[in-house]
Amino acid sequence: LANDYFGAPEAAKRREYAGDIHASASHLLDLVNDLLDISAIEAGRTALSLTREPVAGIIADCAQTMTEVIRAKSIALETMVPGGLPPILADRRAIKQTLLNLLSNAAKFTEPGGRIVIAAEKGPGMVRVRVSDTGIG
Repeated sequence: LANDYFGAPEAAKRREYAGDIHASASHLLDLVNDLLDISAIEAGRTALSLTREPVAGIIADCAQTMTEVIRAKSIALETMVPGGLPPILADRRAIKQTLLNLLSNAAKFTEPGGRIVIAAEKGPGMVRVRVSDTGIG
């Protein structure tokens, strides 16, 4: 049906669309899982699955997931992740969930033309990740 209205997209565009659809579907699945997690936490039945995770990869995944939402509002998204950061011991899904929630909040309250930054830095015995924006609050 979409081809009837818009013409057949090129193969590269199809791959891009499929990637965007997959990322959005994954994000929706994560939201459903968030609700299930909250329920499990409230019931005292939650356990983290800790693995060594590359911070740069997690940040890149989150930035990619939010790109269209942020671009649609004409907001600039910048990542500042230095090379050589050590992997972190974390629950990947929980970290992504937290970052996506922060990015979603930043996008919600940042005006068009504003900026959102995801930055990571090595500290003593830790890696610090922060999300900052030019929005209110």
